[in-house]
Amino acid sequence: MNNINIGDKVTLIDDGHSDYCGYMDGDILTVIEINPLDDFKYVCGDGINHNCRFKESEIEKYN
Repeated sequence: MNNINIGDKVTLIDDGHSDYCGYMDGDILTVIEINPLDDFKYVCGDGINHNCRFKESEIEKYN
């Protein structure tokens, strides 16, 4: 478990659908919303482009 919360910065890793979202691996995004019952439970965005939903395995907390 990454212990990721709303407002945290995360790095996009190993994302299978980043082309669809317009983001690439290594992009730093902000967690906007968390939907615990959804497989793609982390809604993230960069504040400029549209937000996208990611699985926990696709992001990690940015240090």
